[in-house]
Amino acid sequence: MQPLKRLGAFARAERAERCLLVVDSSVGEGVRGQAEDSLKQAGLEYKVHPIQRQFRWPHGAQVREAVEVAEDFAPNAVVGLGAGGTLDVSKAVSAVYGRQHGRRERLREIDRILAGRGPPLEPPLALPTLLVPTTPSVASTSGRVLLLPDRNDAQMCLTPLVVAGPRAVGVGVGLQARRVVADPTITACSANAPVTA
Repeated sequence: MQPLKRLGAFARAERAERCLLVVDSSVGEGVRGQAEDSLKQAGLEYKVHPIQRQFRWPHGAQVREAVEVAEDFAPNAVVGLGAGGTLDVSKAVSAVYGRQHGRRERLREIDRILAGRGPPLEPPLALPTLLVPTTPSVASTSGRVLLLPDRNDAQMCLTPLVVAGPRAVGVGVGLQARRVVADPTITACSANAPVTA
């Protein structure tokens, strides 16, 4: 069976009941529909949050918006479907929303991270995260998340989402996906190619 069609079963195995499905704008309706059908067939509630892909790395505003959607929907798992930036948004949402703080503090935490002022997040912190890459982007499935800050200046330096842990800066057990659903039938060969299967 095609791996994407087993997405709901994989999420169910992670004890998911309510999934935030973060979807890249380049993902075609057919692929998105397969993901949604799989979640439905597994009896999971889900909310689709589309990410407009503008840059190679996600903007802080995209993470903030996705966390606000999570705050309203209250998922207990995050599914990322798309290219690397969308998978990074999914991991960041999982890391920040999965914290035990209240809504206001979580949103402030994002602002501190993007300003480069926040201390490392302490694990355990993430909700179960499942990633479905649609480009051959190995780095996006790792524990590292890089974000573009919201400021407009000449030095658009990437800001890492840092998780305290036994490894180097930017890598920690808290940002590792529980599962990566690699499906060669939906993976584009080029980062610019739309996925329409």
